[in-house]
Amino acid sequence: IILDVRKVEDFNISHIVGSVSGDVDAANKGGDDETGTANLKAALKEATGSETGNPGEKYALVCYSGKSYAQKATDLMVEMGISADQIYTVEGGMTAWEEGGDDYKGLLE
Repeated sequence: IILDVRKVEDFNISHIVGSVSGDVDAANKGGDDETGTANLKAALKEATGSETGNPGEKYALVCYSGKSYAQKATDLMVEMGISADQIYTVEGGMTAWEEGGDDYKGLLE
């Protein structure tokens, strides 16, 4: 399951096909963990039917560069009870994805 943890505005401009928006900007930049957690719970509910995901699922987090937004989302998801072993960060984030060539760009909508 691909969770796009960038700002929802950026998700709406372009995102990986099949990804779900779980905006953590308020938590990452403003310290509002409650809003970030609520957005992640909504994304997980949309993707899995459960606000805390499912134990057998793997979650790939996509942010801008594969750093702060993904780390904040990981921290919040672990606080929600999701095992860190289920959470992966897309190295380089959307920046690397968009620079990956036509095969990657073809997976954006």
